[in-house]
Amino acid sequence: MKLTNKIVVFDLDGTLIDTLPDIAYALNKTAQKFNINNINKNELKRLLSYGSMTLIKKQFELSYNDYSEKDLIPALDFFIKYYSKNLSTYSQLFPGILDCLIWLKKHGIKMSVCTNKYEKLAKKIIENLGINNFFSSVTGSDTFKYRKPNPFHLEETVRISGCKIQNTVM
Repeated sequence: MKLTNKIVVFDLDGTLIDTLPDIAYALNKTAQKFNINNINKNELKRLLSYGSMTLIKKQFELSYNDYSEKDLIPALDFFIKYYSKNLSTYSQLFPGILDCLIWLKKHGIKMSVCTNKYEKLAKKIIENLGINNFFSSVTGSDTFKYRKPNPFHLEETVRISGCKIQNTVM
């Protein structure tokens, strides 16, 4: 049975792919370079969906009583550059995800990714893990004017995939 005009939209980090190891490693390298404290794994899991700037800011908060926003920029730039070059060293699909993607595709259900990771990085990690052919679109925090949790991000992801929001599961 083909389920035409139906779409499943996935988040990326922590849903499709366990990206925590590579993000943690890049944060550790950033902490070493800038002589700041690192975020422990539990705190990192809690903060992960808030974006790179929040992670760097937390490292500075753990390290200094006083810092400026200008202090964060070089560390953020380093983190993004390092992470961009090491996206999928340790990251991997969660168990059962590949089977799920295959099943959805077999049943004619479109799939997209709507993530707060930068679009270019999201596409690269998806390609590196060999699952890029499953998705009709991949959108990131920089794809549109708004990002999740603003509903516009999801709505536009669905629209560019050629589907309707009422036929969507995220």
